[in-house]
Amino acid sequence: MKYRIVLYIQAWEIDDLERIIRHLILSSYYIDSNDTVILDVTLNVSDVLINWDSSSLNKDYFIDKFLYIKTLASQYYNVEFDMNVNIQGCVDKRRDANLKSHDFIIWLDPDVFFSVYTLPYLIHSTKQITDVRYVLSPQIIKYWDSSWDCLTYHKFLHEPANHRDYFDMYSLDDLVNSTEKQLVTNNQVKFAGGWFNLFTAQIFRDIEIPKEFGSYGWEDLYVMICCNYLKIQQYNMQGVIVSEIGNTLLNNKNYHKPYISINPMPYNKISEKEFKLTVSKFIKVHNNEKNNFLYSE
Repeated sequence: MKYRIVLYIQAWEIDDLERIIRHLILSSYYIDSNDTVILDVTLNVSDVLINWDSSSLNKDYFIDKFLYIKTLASQYYNVEFDMNVNIQGCVDKRRDANLKSHDFIIWLDPDVFFSVYTLPYLIHSTKQITDVRYVLSPQIIKYWDSSWDCLTYHKFLHEPANHRDYFDMYSLDDLVNSTEKQLVTNNQVKFAGGWFNLFTAQIFRDIEIPKEFGSYGWEDLYVMICCNYLKIQQYNMQGVIVSEIGNTLLNNKNYHKPYISINPMPYNKISEKEFKLTVSKFIKVHNNEKNNFLYSE
């Protein structure tokens, strides 16, 4: 089987990329050699996002480190690392990746912290599920409000909403290694973008990410709503926990930023009204397809 991990980074996230790749290198020792994992990574160093002429750290610094990380990763995985000025955000990247060849696609964000066991358990779980279309997600630490409790590791349900700001991210390997694992179904599709969510390739043949969404925003909520409308099943890997990094790892993290001149982000996020119209369009199209199918039968 072929698994594609999709990741987009800005220049100032280059160290996050190195952290993620080093974790994934350790993960590779627990993955069956018959499974193909592709690390599909785009770095944007375009003049649209950064004014390099006004930056004391030049573009080559980030390109050279990106190529170094690519060299590391290529010793353990199939790699597709590129620098594409037309991809200016994670939505662009995810939309582009859906056109490529794979059986499963995994969304990963640079601010996510995970165990070295996460990817192996994710792959192992796909061998147990027979559905053609499904979403597979790990568990999370406590987030935001009770609507996320369906994904939250049971021992963290009563933590405060700022759990990630004091949670020890480096405890995840030991925690995941010691938990009881169970693959369960959710009664709804619920996830946030790049939390190591896995999708069968068929999902994005049925649900295209609209170009109207641009480079950032709305795509995860859109896919959730469409999956629920199509009654696509979500599975949850209980005992396999991930987290976005919080304050314990954010202190002094952006030391690159004073040395690069970041331009105002050129993103025009669509309004909530426009988003709802896009969802309505999806439902209308699929209702017509369903009616046409029934009529032809």
